[in-house]
Amino acid sequence: MSRTIFAKPDTNEQTIDLRESPVCPDGFIKMQAERPEQGDYIAQADGTWLEVVASLDETKAAKLKEINDWADQTLSKITSAYPHHEVVSWDKQEAEARKFLLDSGAYTPLLDALAAARGIDKAELCQRVVVKAELFQQLTGQVFGQRQKLEDLLDQADSVEAVEAIEVTQ
Repeated sequence: MSRTIFAKPDTNEQTIDLRESPVCPDGFIKMQAERPEQGDYIAQADGTWLEVVASLDETKAAKLKEINDWADQTLSKITSAYPHHEVVSWDKQEAEARKFLLDSGAYTPLLDALAAARGIDKAELCQRVVVKAELFQQLTGQVFGQRQKLEDLLDQADSVEAVEAIEVTQ
C-alpha cells in the first residue's frame, strides 16, 4: 500500500494519502517523510520538516501559565461549588462574623439575612463562617506558597531543559 505524505507549508498540518494515485490537497505540498512524532515541527517548502525550538523566554512564559493555571484550577475545585456572587461575599461574611463574635450588638446585615433565610441562630452561623474562612485561608496559603515556590524555581532556571524539568503537581 502506498503512503504519500502531504503538508501545508509553514504549519505542522499533515495528511497521509493511502491511495495508489494520491492527490495533493490545495495549499499542501508533497513531503519527503512523515512528521516526526517527538517535538514540534513545521513543513518546509522543500518537503522537509523543521524542528521549532522554543526560546528560554517562550518556555518560561508557557511554564508560568501552566503554574498559574494549576493554582487557579486547584482553588476553583473549592469555589466552583458556590455561585460567583456568594464567593465574592465571603470576605464580607467573615468581617461581619468576626465583628459579631466580638460584639453581639454589631451591625451585620448580610449575616442577619443569611441566618434568617436559613432559619439558624446567628451566633452559630458566625462560628461556621469563621471556621470555613480559616480553612479556606489555609488552603489558599498552601496553594499560593506552592505557586510562588514554582515561580522561584522558574526564575532560577537558566535553560529550556531546566524549565521543562519543573514539575507542576498537586
